Amino acid sequence: MWQLRLPRLLLGVFAAITIECSDVVLDLGGKTLRQSKAFNTQQRFFSCIEISRAPFITGQGLNDFGENDELVSNVGIRVGKLGLSSHHGIHGNTMDNVEILNVHITQFEVAGISLNGAKRLLISNCIVGNFVANVPTSSAYSQARFLHPVLKQLVLEDSERCVTIRGQPIPIKTSYASLVTEMNATFVEVMTDKPVTSDVFRNRNQSMLSDGNVYGILVNRKGVAVGDFVGDLDFESQDAAHSVMIQNTRVERINSEAIEIRGLQYMEKARAVAAGLEANEGYGNAGVLVDSVGAIFDFVRVCDPVSRAYQGHVLSNAQLAVGKYEAEPKRSYIPEEVLQWATCGGTWTHDDTFSLTTGGDSMGHTMKGNLGVSMSGVACVGVEATVVVPATHGRARFDVGLLLERLIELGKGFSTCIHFCKWPRLSASLAWQMARVSMRASMFWRLRARRGILVSMSSGHGGQCK
Repeated sequence: MWQLRLPRLLLGVFAAITIECSDVVLDLGGKTLRQSKAFNTQQRFFSCIEISRAPFITGQGLNDFGENDELVSNVGIRVGKLGLSSHHGIHGNTMDNVEILNVHITQFEVAGISLNGAKRLLISNCIVGNFVANVPTSSAYSQARFLHPVLKQLVLEDSERCVTIRGQPIPIKTSYASLVTEMNATFVEVMTDKPVTSDVFRNRNQSMLSDGNVYGILVNRKGVAVGDFVGDLDFESQDAAHSVMIQNTRVERINSEAIEIRGLQYMEKARAVAAGLEANEGYGNAGVLVDSVGAIFDFVRVCDPVSRAYQGHVLSNAQLAVGKYEAEPKRSYIPEEVLQWATCGGTWTHDDTFSLTTGGDSMGHTMKGNLGVSMSGVACVGVEATVVVPATHGRARFDVGLLLERLIELGKGFSTCIHFCKWPRLSASLAWQMARVSMRASMFWRLRARRGILVSMSSGHGGQCK
């Protein structure tokens, strides 16, 4: 009996610089830190700077990074530029007294600055924006890159094991070879500036914008910011972020064309986990079909719309192989009903057992929209920033702006507390009027936008902009 062991760098080199101890000043000296084009194409999970020893706290994320709850304090990042990054410019977990000064962060695909559990944070004289406007690959390519080392390990253990697809036994070494061949062809096409021909890995957006949501500045309570907006939160708890000041900072050109990925959720499993009767399997939400790195099994795309038979591709076949042969305890969740459906090639007949997921991206993260500045589970905030709406705003699928949900004043001056809860979806002008009434002179919010849009609000519900 063998066990698949996930190394610390399963997802590759996740940062160029990690700040893992306190009392550090990183002076970029006016230089630029960025990924090369080749590294950006292959390393799809990356931050230029990580304020932590790992991108996830203990017990979260796509990999076992070990204990990672140690507080990093007294950190300064200043005077320079952070360029091309497949995820973040600056990312971090559980930090205190951090200053980011005179830094220009550009060409990111997920967020310019994303900090979880930050306390006493100052972002000053920064420019955040100019997202990657031409992303040739889809999120499925990132899923394949993440899954590659897991499937490779299974092949090394026993290459002759098979997964039967539509009545035909396919050795996992064949599935692995097919996946690698298609990924390598995609890489060559990207590096030679040719259109990606793989129907699985090409960006399906005609705009070539990223198919996931993008944030300018994201400050979140302790833990990953992959779920819905934080509702009620005790700001005295250790999980809350607090004392955040953003001043003289410009957030611009935050845009994408996010695509919802609809997978399957085993309804009985979800109910049992919610009731505490069963432990959750896999990464992410209970009962949602995922592979061992948390990527959604894209049921809608692999189910023939007419016959409702399995019509897989190199990535879904690899996910089935991992779901079948991954050692216990499994991080993947591909139940037997799905394996049997793919095996026989017949019609899907389990609508009474499984439901389609909604409102999630390729990793099952809640799609909250594109946001210039987003704060969730944060107390004591001051913002003086310019948020510039891109010219392509009208065709983006989500609103762009400052996330300001219900505001509650609990003090004066900088100690004013902002509690972020859900608002019903409002027009931008009405939402701005409500926010303005809730604000006091002690908190300065200077928001300007181009092309007639002052500021947009997000309620957490995605949809085409009207």
